[in-house]
Amino acid sequence: MDFDYTSKTMSRVKRASLETEYDIKLPPPPKFETTMTPQSVRHSLESNMSGHSFEKKGKKKKKINDPELDKFKRGKAMEVEDLSKVIDEQLFGSSSDPKEDPSLRLDLLDYPKDKELSARDLIEAFYSKHDESKLERDTGIEKFVMWVEQHSLQELSEKLKGKYNEGLFDQEQLARRRRNLEDLLTQFYLKHDRPKLDTRWTILKILSWTMVNGVIALNKKFITRYGFPVVEIELDI
Repeated sequence: MDFDYTSKTMSRVKRASLETEYDIKLPPPPKFETTMTPQSVRHSLESNMSGHSFEKKGKKKKKINDPELDKFKRGKAMEVEDLSKVIDEQLFGSSSDPKEDPSLRLDLLDYPKDKELSARDLIEAFYSKHDESKLERDTGIEKFVMWVEQHSLQELSEKLKGKYNEGLFDQEQLARRRRNLEDLLTQFYLKHDRPKLDTRWTILKILSWTMVNGVIALNKKFITRYGFPVVEIELDI
């Protein structure tokens, strides 16, 4: 039987089989000759690797359906999110309480500051921020005013803080601005349009609108209709 026992491609199994069958000892196959250097091997490997992603092969982990574990993971994720919010608020200020736009010129309504605010002023300011629907009903605010007369403003503030995380006195600046603007509107309508004072709910809507859109926008509307602004702006030259 003819066979090429010097073949480079002959397997070890084939060689062992031939040696056993013919009771001979075959010489070792010739060694492979290569002209590749370590640098060329590395270059070849890098060329083959480019554009490929390598993942560690192994058995895929079986997903465990554990409601308690999922609940624990969600809780941890929420803790991290809450901590991130706290850090952001400390560094950049609260995102839920954005900085006031100076172009609204609401600062013009901060004066005078010596007016005493009533319970109604504080309650209306509070609900203008948290639940404006209370200002649309005739009895919406009255029941709170009467409750304060029987108890105290501080007690009501604490009750509201338990529900809204803010009390009446947290809205003192807003209440002052609304009160000062209401006084200006009252003076304006007494002079230019008395029937507007027949109902206070019209005034309340203007107050809330102005806190969102600003004094300049309010003046433009009144100048267009009456020819005069509500809030006089003094030039500091």
